[in-house]
Amino acid sequence: MRPTILDSQKAVNVIAYLASKLPERRNAYKILKVIYLANKTHLERYGRQIFNETYQALEWGTVPAFSYDVVTHVRTGKLQPRMPEDVKRKLRVSPGHTITALVRPNLRALSETDIECLDEAVQFYRPMTFDQVADNAHEDAAYKEAAPDTFIPLERIIVLTLKDGEKLLRHLKAA
Repeated sequence: MRPTILDSQKAVNVIAYLASKLPERRNAYKILKVIYLANKTHLERYGRQIFNETYQALEWGTVPAFSYDVVTHVRTGKLQPRMPEDVKRKLRVSPGHTITALVRPNLRALSETDIECLDEAVQFYRPMTFDQVADNAHEDAAYKEAAPDTFIPLERIIVLTLKDGEKLLRHLKAA
């Protein structure tokens, strides 16, 4: 698969959408895990991620790297590559790691299938405690295989965690 340019505006809309669906305190960790699961689900069902993302094996599980950079940028002001200019007018992240949408997400930027997979992932993670989310994150086969603090190739996530991953990977490479 060829590398693609990250769709930063769509990522911000997804984060804003999820912040409205998971308005609990300290929701950042759960939102990042929802993005990972929703992107995997969408990839498995429809042959593409909701938005192009890269993934890292960090201490608390697989992390969508660009989304994590958005959260870090908004929370700390630390410069991150590829940040949309207006991201701080759209999101707020408290020192306690609570993401709040400052604007309504642009739902026209999300397809019906995007919303379907995001909502399913929200329903999966909503009832979980932080420890339950962490336990689930550490059971991911791609995470288990990866060296700490490294990027996990999307190909490994596909093969190790998705139904018919090998077949899907061949299809994506041929496209």
